[in-house]
Amino acid sequence: MQWRSFWRHTRTIFETLVIYFLLIQGPYDLWIGKIGYRFSSYVIDIVGITVLFVIVELVYNAIRQIVVKRRSK
Repeated sequence: MQWRSFWRHTRTIFETLVIYFLLIQGPYDLWIGKIGYRFSSYVIDIVGITVLFVIVELVYNAIRQIVVKRRSK
């Protein structure tokens, strides 16, 4: 795996997470704040979403590298 390619796609995942938390999670948090929510559940949700995004990105990078190697032969 080429590290430059890996970091480029990792940057994309972080940008996606920032957009997600600003546009979706932020307004949701305001709504949840009004009705009440346990802090531990909130943290678990955020960590779960972040881990899911990272796993998807790593799988995508691995598949992409395999395809690039096959096409370059």
